[in-house]
Amino acid sequence: MVRPKFIYPARPDFDEARAKAGAEVTAELGKLARPDDRARRAGEIVAAADEVIAEHQSKRDAAALSLWAYEGHRTRGLELSMGITRPTFNKIQWAALDTTRPPEPGPERIAAARAAGIEELDVDQALTDLPQHGMQVEQARARRAVAVDFRNTAIMALIEEPYSMDYPDIAALASIDSVITVGTIVKRIRDAAAKQQQV
Repeated sequence: MVRPKFIYPARPDFDEARAKAGAEVTAELGKLARPDDRARRAGEIVAAADEVIAEHQSKRDAAALSLWAYEGHRTRGLELSMGITRPTFNKIQWAALDTTRPPEPGPERIAAARAAGIEELDVDQALTDLPQHGMQVEQARARRAVAVDFRNTAIMALIEEPYSMDYPDIAALASIDSVITVGTIVKRIRDAAAKQQQV
């Protein structure tokens, strides 16, 4: 059987998916009037998104690296199926092989990939997994980004009257891992506001 010259995973519309995922979070959090309720729910969304990213990003990268390393002579534009830019995919490749100059497709790249422990996955499975895991990651990132904005706005309201919450209570409420992080968020927002006033 003659193998096809090129193989392409699906290339989903990541922009549309991101916009839809972000809009869903905006609609949900926008219904919550109280900043403490918003901070709590936004924190839950951020935490859930982080879990999804942690689970699917490594699987996305494994599928992409397998195709790039072992089928590199007949794959092109894998980043378009990952939801990332070409430079970002380059960095993933460089990290996997510990070099900024990976070999060209062929025996040398295959040997380097095996030496680096890049798993050779079933081609059809990798072609299926790549866009699916890429979509999960990008939707989660979009949800997270919107939730972070809502959370941070809520935090600024909670440190003022009538709430006057201290940083430890805010960290616990919004599922933030440390009091220092809350302080950093507040400082960054205040610095940005002060800079804006100077313009």
